Amino acid sequence: MNPISELVEAERAAIAHEVHDALLPLIFGANAGVERLKSLSPEELQTSASRELFEQVTKWLADAQVIGRDILAEAYPSQLAHSSWVSAAKQTITRYLLHHPIGAVPFAISNLRWNVDAETCDVSDSVSVTCYRIVVEAIRNSLRHAKAKSIVVFAEKRDQELVVQVEDDGCGFDQQSVSEDRYGIRSMQGRAALVGGKVHIDSKVGGPTKVTLRIPLVSCGK
Repeated sequence: MNPISELVEAERAAIAHEVHDALLPLIFGANAGVERLKSLSPEELQTSASRELFEQVTKWLADAQVIGRDILAEAYPSQLAHSSWVSAAKQTITRYLLHHPIGAVPFAISNLRWNVDAETCDVSDSVSVTCYRIVVEAIRNSLRHAKAKSIVVFAEKRDQELVVQVEDDGCGFDQQSVSEDRYGIRSMQGRAALVGGKVHIDSKVGGPTKVTLRIPLVSCGK
């Protein structure tokens, strides 16, 4: 399978995963709640239990709306049309931390540090999209799975390469036990390959975890 096909399949799997694990449970829960409320008599609808169920259904629908918008935003990052990949990533992650109801652990936005040289934003559109998607995916993985309390994003141009790293202080994982065809890893690797780059993941049980993207500077020009 060529890099483009691999990337399409990986990102398709990622979207399917988000819909299946995050969006559909909320919609199914809300639907079941509505059906339950429809079956109640006028008197039963006035009870505190019914009001609590109504509030829960309302929350499920609001959460589903947030997740649906997040899925669309990640599939089509419109921010990149008006700002750098760094600004777009900051916007996406800030919105995730503020509004995402599933998977995000308590995490202060101030604990996400961006040590990014301004010149790393002066890249082609394709490289900009690559940096954005890999950084966002790495940060979300840190929040969802690693239970990180601190994350650092670093980027600079050095030794004829654009180097972008995301490092967290989370619990880490055993790389030998994780299949290389996992959709998140495949998506990052496929995205990097399209612009002539590579992604390296360094982690161990107990942490830390570091995701490093390297792209030759000859691939970064506008």
